Amino acid sequence: MCVRVPDCTCLKKQIRTITTGHEIKIIRYMTKIEIKNLSILFGSEKNRAKKMILKGKSKQEILKETGCTVAVRNANLEIEEGEMFVIMGLSGSGKSTLLRCINRLNEPTMGEIRVNGIDITRSSDKELLQIRRKELAMVFQHFGLLPHRTVLSNVSFGLELQSVPKEEREKKAQESIELVGLKGYENQRVDELSGGMQQRVMIAMALSCEPKLLIADEPTTALDVTIQEQILQLIRELNEKLGMSVLFITHDMGAVANLCHNVKVMYLGQVVEEASTEELFQNPLHPYTQGLLSCIPHLGVKKGEPLPVIEGSVPPLSKVPVGCHFCTRCKMADQHCMEHEPPACEVAPGHVVKCWKYAESGKQEV
Repeated sequence: MCVRVPDCTCLKKQIRTITTGHEIKIIRYMTKIEIKNLSILFGSEKNRAKKMILKGKSKQEILKETGCTVAVRNANLEIEEGEMFVIMGLSGSGKSTLLRCINRLNEPTMGEIRVNGIDITRSSDKELLQIRRKELAMVFQHFGLLPHRTVLSNVSFGLELQSVPKEEREKKAQESIELVGLKGYENQRVDELSGGMQQRVMIAMALSCEPKLLIADEPTTALDVTIQEQILQLIRELNEKLGMSVLFITHDMGAVANLCHNVKVMYLGQVVEEASTEELFQNPLHPYTQGLLSCIPHLGVKKGEPLPVIEGSVPPLSKVPVGCHFCTRCKMADQHCMEHEPPACEVAPGHVVKCWKYAESGKQEV
């Protein structure tokens, strides 16, 4: 049983009761990251566009009247301490744009981003720097290493920027190197390593600052299948060993199945479905999610049998449909879907979907 209990205006505690025989354990989790009604706009007339968003105007109407593009609209997200959370969707869905707002590499236009209860959209540069150093770490899909430095020197670089004494930073860097399985490679230049080993160095760099949240933006994209699984297994082990929260961005459905606790599915800047991993894979509701799952390769496909695909392609943000964003690619879409945007409805505890098919049976999200 899982019960959410209000703790204060910005923090919540999650109490999970686990019964094992006659033993009852109560585990408390505190919200690490909380995003509320986050929107990201690109263009010069953002103030006009913000007012139109509040009035419920469509992306097309906002683009036509203000010239502003809505990249992400009214996104909400909570990540608990120690939780593995995945945002997935095809390229162009707005996953990375949303993720980079958490440490303000992208500046949000509207909404709140709370880290340990502090709204960092209002933080000064000095306060933001401390949050980036102590609370958050990011692993990108492309390696951002210093090729002229050794593994040890790369991993300790973040601590060097914080003016941590050399002996202390090298000790912490060594611990991170051992955590990711690179012991013995400390003095080797990173440009002499394989892609998988370079990604391990990136993860070690992130761990050296002892972050509370690891943000991983498609960290396995540039790696072959075998190395991808090794990196995913490493992230799982680090989550379990260190109790570190992980926010993982991917379009790989296979990775999602074995990696995380909860999932949000994004399409054209909106969350169209969210649920626990088990619930999502057993009972996908949105046609987009169903399409993504059907495209996972599996054994037993006969020779010459066509593989499932989602017809069409993701349209540019300047040509987003007025109604449901997925309507131009959805086989079940009707005229109502094309003209009216569906509300987000909770069809089961924790399972929310943005589709007209479930609008009457589900409880509309406020």
